[in-house]
Amino acid sequence: MARRRRSKSGLKKLLQPKRVIKPKLLCTFTRQLATMLDAGLPVIFSLRTLSEQCQGSYRMRGPRDVLEQIVSEVEAGTPFSECLAQHPQSFSKLYVNMVRAGEASGAVVQVLQRLADYMERMQRFKRKVIASLIYPSVVMTVAVSVTLMLLMFVVPQFVEIFADLLEGQDLPKLTAWVMALSNALVNCFGYLVLGVFVAAIAFWRFRKWRKGKYITDMIMIKAPPFSSLVLKSNVAQFCSTLSTLMDAGVPVLESVRIVYEICGNDVMRGTIQMVYESVNEGEGFTKPLEATKLFPIMVVRFIEIGEKTGQLPVMLTRIAAQYEEEVDTALEALVSLIEPLLIVFLAVMVGTIVIALFMPIVTIIDALGI
Repeated sequence: MARRRRSKSGLKKLLQPKRVIKPKLLCTFTRQLATMLDAGLPVIFSLRTLSEQCQGSYRMRGPRDVLEQIVSEVEAGTPFSECLAQHPQSFSKLYVNMVRAGEASGAVVQVLQRLADYMERMQRFKRKVIASLIYPSVVMTVAVSVTLMLLMFVVPQFVEIFADLLEGQDLPKLTAWVMALSNALVNCFGYLVLGVFVAAIAFWRFRKWRKGKYITDMIMIKAPPFSSLVLKSNVAQFCSTLSTLMDAGVPVLESVRIVYEICGNDVMRGTIQMVYESVNEGEGFTKPLEATKLFPIMVVRFIEIGEKTGQLPVMLTRIAAQYEEEVDTALEALVSLIEPLLIVFLAVMVGTIVIALFMPIVTIIDALGI
């Protein structure tokens, strides 16, 4: 009986919505909170209003629980930024530190507006990347599925037909090769699936290994055709995040540290680490960026000018805007290149199988004198 109770409570806990606010919803909440605070409403009232928006929806129970807990903590006298820091799954270090800087400078509303702008910009960028990859992924899936269906279900039917009609005659080399491939797939499909699964697990484990992640990140940022896209997107994120933090009043050294922590590419993280050490020693951004040769020279020169003129956040914002546009252009160019290649791949694979099946049929027709 006790075991049954534990299993029911465990299932209930598993089905219960996670206490987390997802980025898309957080972006909306941040914009609404900034608007209410700008209108002069108290923080607690504004947070409670956001919590009330989550009523009546099972999916919104998690965000509502987070907001209600933050409301109770703020009512108890805990600073708003400290309340946010207690929910790291919902509020990143970038978010918490910007709010903390806004509290220190008395500009929480402006900081929340900048955060909302930043998150909306990141969400748009993410949507563009996903939308650009949907069509090539669908075409590739269809190509592989059609090819496998032909080889595993259609070709084996023709093997029996040819064996009866050709009576021991040699098949054309292309036909023999296609039938051998079909036979291998039919007999070893389970091993093929297992091999793909093992390879995926091995790659995942390799990525978990520190040196393995660095190697794969280096390949992504150096090897074409994706190198330019990956590098530009990382540069855009670096400049956009750093400028947002510095504009919010976060100290430069702390801003660089936060950018380092949220960066997902280990090669870029190595460069940011060098920047952090250089800034900590009072030498600035330029030397480490030039030394690694990862950032384009034009970006380095813009950052150098920004440091010398005291307009670094402005320069970083301009670089981010320019590179976000270049990423959009690179994505469109890459997709326009991939789409015809995938269509040609599908046509070649299906066409090869069809031709391989028709070649013996022509031989049979000639032998029958039809």
